[in-house]
Amino acid sequence: MTTRPWFRRRFTGQLWIIYLTGLLKIAGAVGLLMRPTRRLAGICLLLLLLALFPANVYAAMQGVQFRGAPPTDIWLRGLIQGVFLLSVWWSAMAWAGRLRRAPYPPMEPITEKRGGSAADRWAAARTSR
Repeated sequence: MTTRPWFRRRFTGQLWIIYLTGLLKIAGAVGLLMRPTRRLAGICLLLLLLALFPANVYAAMQGVQFRGAPPTDIWLRGLIQGVFLLSVWWSAMAWAGRLRRAPYPPMEPITEKRGGSAADRWAAARTSR
């Protein structure tokens, strides 16, 4: 399947797209750091990485240079993309599931042998005055 010329002209080499995808990646990384948004950020980052992979394939096939360096081989780009996908999945999905479970059984409140907790004795001392 070939890309249409209007698609290539509109999106290829546009600096605003590079900045936009960079901002989306940064926002996703920040979202991974916060527990309430971790899962959603992981899903969005996975979709973004999958959506950008054809651009990486295109750059490798067309020999697009970055800062004068020769293009990276397609197999290496695919390997790096796989590492990124697995690390995002692990940090958002697999690791998040481990954080929900308590690592230790819940502890029973510690009571002293003198009867009740320190807070109970303090409350009793204040009411007896």
